[in-house]
Amino acid sequence: MKDKKYIFINPDGTEDVGLCLVIESPTGVEYGNQCGGHSNEERVLEGYLIPLGMLELEQELYDFFWEEFRGNCYEPDNEWTTERISKLETIIAKIPDWICSKGGEDKKESLALDRNRIDECTEAWIPVLSKYGRGVLMLKNSD
Repeated sequence: MKDKKYIFINPDGTEDVGLCLVIESPTGVEYGNQCGGHSNEERVLEGYLIPLGMLELEQELYDFFWEEFRGNCYEPDNEWTTERISKLETIIAKIPDWICSKGGEDKKESLALDRNRIDECTEAWIPVLSKYGRGVLMLKNSD
């Protein structure tokens, strides 16, 4: 698909949209997000968006990144230690991963941190695994 549509999540940073999950998929729609704390990096992923909200868990993720990375998320403060990964996994496991079907039974599981892509992980851009496939958990950048 050559004419992809681009949507930047919360372009002026004034809305409390909460957590957004973008599942990788060749949809023709790309979602952008500012991430990385003070480094103000912009990243993009093609797929489909699942709005999660969950402002309390969004705050817990902000707190984690501020405590662990001091809002920087770049060298020398970007090392993903076993302890940091474990803390982040605990928070991510609180986020439901619903599998829904029309007229069928819905099933609630949890998202999981994608450890194979931990080098991509930064504030407001967290690689995850969902029952729908690989994705990225996005939240408002704290800068």
